[in-house]
Amino acid sequence: MFKVNSSALELTEEFTLQEWFEFHRSVKGFADGVTLDKLTAICGFPNNTKSKALLTFSSGMKQRVKLCMALMGTESLVILDEPLTNLDISGNLMYETLLNTYLGNRALIVASNRDDEWKSYCNQVLNVTKINAVQVI
Repeated sequence: MFKVNSSALELTEEFTLQEWFEFHRSVKGFADGVTLDKLTAICGFPNNTKSKALLTFSSGMKQRVKLCMALMGTESLVILDEPLTNLDISGNLMYETLLNTYLGNRALIVASNRDDEWKSYCNQVLNVTKINAVQVI
């Protein structure tokens, strides 16, 4: 089982952060010790953010939630698509904290053209610009 994080990944925006957390925990689960308070603190959100609907979040706040969803889980494979999209400097630091704290020995695949999204965490690179596309009919 794996999780995918993408800036195109949809969040149920009618949910509050607390409702989303409870739903995600019941369906996929989180690593040991992950609580809503811990997630809120790592994201740098004020405490009252828990009761706000995700549709009121900025694109950067939504990206933080998506990264937590992908990296604070327990699956053996994590796939991230341009993980730093819509993040400011503090969001980039949060991404590094999540990787250092929660990735452990899980496999990580990062689709990106930015070195800072993968270089410190990936030990193999597949350069897809050198792959010829094949059309299947």
